[in-house]
Amino acid sequence: ALVRVPAVLPRVLARDALAAGIETRARLGRELDVAIGRAGGPDAVLACGQVAIDQSDVPRMALAWKLGLPLGDIARRPGDGPGVLFARLGGPRDRALSDGRPDVVPVARSAEWVVYALACPR
Repeated sequence: ALVRVPAVLPRVLARDALAAGIETRARLGRELDVAIGRAGGPDAVLACGQVAIDQSDVPRMALAWKLGLPLGDIARRPGDGPGVLFARLGGPRDRALSDGRPDVVPVARSAEWVVYALACPR
């Protein structure tokens, strides 16, 4: 048993970090549901044009699924035209967009996300 301890110990120690990562991804996904609902639902989100999210891993896939879009239709950054951006609350894009520009309107918020309408027609 002592011979196997060095081989097993790193896996045991990494288990907590893995569990925390899984919980974070699940929480981000649940909060996407809240943000989409508060933004008026999938149809309202899609009505403005392109959809982007500032997270390129699991949240991007989750957003595509929740909106019924192919993954390729969810951008990693906002484009030049009208669209909607899901930014992490307090993250770099949220801070950059919260400066009060007239063409950028926060339309919804959850515990993890802020949904911004970018140059969307009223």
